Amino acid sequence: LRDELLHSTTLGEQYRALYEQHSGRATQLLLSNPALLGQGSSILLAVTPGVAQLLDQSSAHNDYRLSAEMVAQMQTFLNGLAAADRAANLEAPMAAMIETEMAKINWDALVDMTVAEAWDYLNNPPAMQYKLYLPLIQ
Repeated sequence: LRDELLHSTTLGEQYRALYEQHSGRATQLLLSNPALLGQGSSILLAVTPGVAQLLDQSSAHNDYRLSAEMVAQMQTFLNGLAAADRAANLEAPMAAMIETEMAKINWDALVDMTVAEAWDYLNNPPAMQYKLYLPLIQ
């Protein structure tokens, strides 16, 4: 995934750089927290079919969809990883990065997407729409 997919988009390159920067710290935290490691492992096992379909671009068949439960599990895991970093390190640069990146994602929009659709959505988010409500003057 890191070598096949992430280098193909600007967002992928950004995620790859963040991975390189923080993977050592994440590994330390996961090895010291079996519950968090179990959560992460369960998520990886669950999404493996969807990631495999994403990487196999010759496959016309992409039926694995992200459930609301899976999206919630991803958020819980990332929040837990950030909390573990904060508990062990007051400055917690990895926690700050996780929180910043999570805030950029409309998690509800990912529900029922295939992994390929989710990856495309993350790389091409819909334009922000702003509404301005003015008072009615009579």
